[in-house]
Amino acid sequence: MPIEKSSPLARRTVAIANEDSLFRGARFPQMDELQKQLRESGFGAISCCQTLCDHLPDPLKTHKGYDGGNFVVIRATKGEPG
Repeated sequence: MPIEKSSPLARRTVAIANEDSLFRGARFPQMDELQKQLRESGFGAISCCQTLCDHLPDPLKTHKGYDGGNFVVIRATKGEPG
């Protein structure tokens, strides 16, 4: 489950990465980068949902998309277009 690069959690983690050995090698890819790699690897039917959306009334609920949550789940099917 990737952490979206532009999320508040990713920004906080990057800020402490040099001081915390657990996060020192952390990499936070952009979602368009991940989707491109999936398509190039033969995956399609890509969909995303997110959680820990601090700005919504129920931050633990899952929501479609990837641009507002701290954690994102990506679903893709090998061999399907698109």
